[in-house]
Amino acid sequence: MKKGIITISVALIILIISSISVLFLSGIMREIFQTEQRITESIENSYSRLLILSGTNIWQYFLSINAAYWDYIRTADDTGPTALNTEISFNTAINFGFQRSSTTNYTLSSLTVFHEGAQKLMSVRFNIIKNGQPYPYSAVVDFGWPGF
Repeated sequence: MKKGIITISVALIILIISSISVLFLSGIMREIFQTEQRITESIENSYSRLLILSGTNIWQYFLSINAAYWDYIRTADDTGPTALNTEISFNTAINFGFQRSSTTNYTLSSLTVFHEGAQKLMSVRFNIIKNGQPYPYSAVVDFGWPGF
């Protein structure tokens, strides 16, 4: 009888200790998952900025090489302005900790939204598509030499 009470009391003590340790670990794990989410968002924001900068560099190079043909890059007709639509695909594999691997496909699309031939100005809108869904961030970049 005495041996059974000691065994039950030891089991209850172990159960209480394990419950307390689970309580502490749950708080730590929640913090770890929140940190992982913040790091993921930071990586995605940095990568979206890098995509837009890469797109602006490509457009700047394209417009520098073809400077004499700016008026043909974007022209207007009777039905309204037409736009040059380009798409650049960046496929990225991002591997995170915790034995989790995810592949994210980013597509950067650019569209000319403004062109003024006399001032040699052109505005290009950059949109990011992440895994087929529009990303909430976009940018409009102006190119040209006003007064040239």
